[in-house]
Amino acid sequence: MNEVKWSEGELRTLFNNAIRKSMINLEYRQLLLTDPAAALAEFDNRPLPSRLKVVFTEHDVKTVSTPLPKPIATEELGEAQLEMIAGGVDFIGADNCTYTCIQTCMTSCFPTTEA
Repeated sequence: MNEVKWSEGELRTLFNNAIRKSMINLEYRQLLLTDPAAALAEFDNRPLPSRLKVVFTEHDVKTVSTPLPKPIATEELGEAQLEMIAGGVDFIGADNCTYTCIQTCMTSCFPTTEA
């Protein structure tokens, strides 16, 4: 049996619809937390890709959840990666967000207070 294909845009729309509904419907919100597949099926009953694990969590200002990018090397860095490091290029993550970008965001979101 062939797996149903989803585009990135279709998944983004599905998740956005679910998030919007969870903001005004507490029963639906609880379903997203406990059974995301069933909750998402209310918008599109196609099975989600088997390789995709969907988890919704409650917003908590004390917890930062950030997916790690795919590793660029498993053992040794290649010549191109070594040149990037030697040249001082920041880490580039998903959506071309650099390490500096992430640090700026973290600093803005969680400013430190000086005593």
